[in-house]
Amino acid sequence: MLFSLLSAFSVAYIGGRFLKLERDTAVLIGAGTAICGGSAIAAVAPVIGAKDKDIAFSISRSSVGFIGYGIWHVGRNGNQ
Repeated sequence: MLFSLLSAFSVAYIGGRFLKLERDTAVLIGAGTAICGGSAIAAVAPVIGAKDKDIAFSISRSSVGFIGYGIWHVGRNGNQ
């Protein structure tokens, strides 16, 4: 579990730097990906003092990723 958390945060941080995202946005995306989505983002945001725009972007990215995964999973299982 620790490896998964560290991996998600590391990839989010490195990807955020590559995509020129603000540090807070990358941290929030890492938290949302590593832990549980929107509720993790909402919990981490006040701790790091994130701006509303960073929170909104991170939650929307988390939601779109979840929807995309659901569509991929349903399509994948429908072809078997």
